[in-house]
Amino acid sequence: MTGEDFNHTVIGSSPMMLMQARELALSGQSVCVLEKNAQLGGAWEVARVGESGKVEIASHVIEVFPGVYEYLQEASGAEFVVLDAQPIRMSRKGGQVPYFSRLLLLAAGLRMVVGYIIALAESVLGRSADSNDLINYRTKLRSFLRYQLRYLVRSAPMMGPKNGFVDFIEKLERRCRETGVSFRQFDVAQVSSSNGLWHLEDSAGQRVTSTQVHMTTSCGLKKAQSGTYKVTPRETHERAAMVVDIDSSDVPVSQTYVAFWKDPKVSRISRIDMPGDTRTSQRFLIEFRERTQLEAEDTQDIVRGRLTASDILAKGAAYDVVGPVVCIAVQNTDQLPLGELEPGLHAYYSNGNLAAGMAHWMAHQRPRKHLGAH
Repeated sequence: MTGEDFNHTVIGSSPMMLMQARELALSGQSVCVLEKNAQLGGAWEVARVGESGKVEIASHVIEVFPGVYEYLQEASGAEFVVLDAQPIRMSRKGGQVPYFSRLLLLAAGLRMVVGYIIALAESVLGRSADSNDLINYRTKLRSFLRYQLRYLVRSAPMMGPKNGFVDFIEKLERRCRETGVSFRQFDVAQVSSSNGLWHLEDSAGQRVTSTQVHMTTSCGLKKAQSGTYKVTPRETHERAAMVVDIDSSDVPVSQTYVAFWKDPKVSRISRIDMPGDTRTSQRFLIEFRERTQLEAEDTQDIVRGRLTASDILAKGAAYDVVGPVVCIAVQNTDQLPLGELEPGLHAYYSNGNLAAGMAHWMAHQRPRKHLGAH
């Protein structure tokens, strides 16, 4: 794979970048998605755990943003439905509150305003050596004011793919391939321009050439000089989780997503049942804050306690461990600016929130004439 040419090259296979690739292909362009991992989806990973087949290995929730659910459904062909049990947040003392509420939305908006003011002041005064705080707060605040402020006066239920996120990613990939999108396993190390073209190289010197390049602002590339962008080392950490099965008769509430506030042990629990399951059990992913929790002596007690506190597991009931999960998570730092950085080089909004990124992308990038085509 040396010197292949495409009209458009997309770096990474996150859902948003797959949407971009599909829309470009629908407009008649030759498009190639470059993904460093064998598995597509970016942070929306799936893997085989134990003897269970493919499962989600990260907790996901798609927040309420205007038009996002509708477009995700149209683009992927995966049906989106209102979640039976709306996501919740758990306090450290065991209290439950809705994940999405007007009070929490207002509090989040106020935090963004205060955070942005502080980050801006530190930047102006030269007290902060890290520009990521200012970039993060600025983009999140703009997103909040444009897309989420309206939900302070109106309510909207959270939705998700009917058959799970694995089904969503697989159908989105299939739609991309059906429109002619090519995929290559390719770990981009450098992007540089010459003679009106962009050249993408990996560490072994293999090259893909493209007229236009598309990536998220958090893709890991950093500008070295005009026309040259290189991958820079970023802080990573191991994300540990456990997949468990619970007999449906022992599940008081089929929670779809539980976020834990200030819990030192567990960050999230999400339901990850797969399409076509004929089992009489329900499957959940428990995500830990520390990698070492998988080997800790109190792990089973921690899992049981959090499942019970969130009403997923009846008191005294049993659960079956399907298997542990360990994957590498990358810190969202060294972000590129948003927009067309140089002629033909495009960076798209990304702050770890699919719905926010999609709302911004739909407003600024998506060729609306192709909506619904497949």
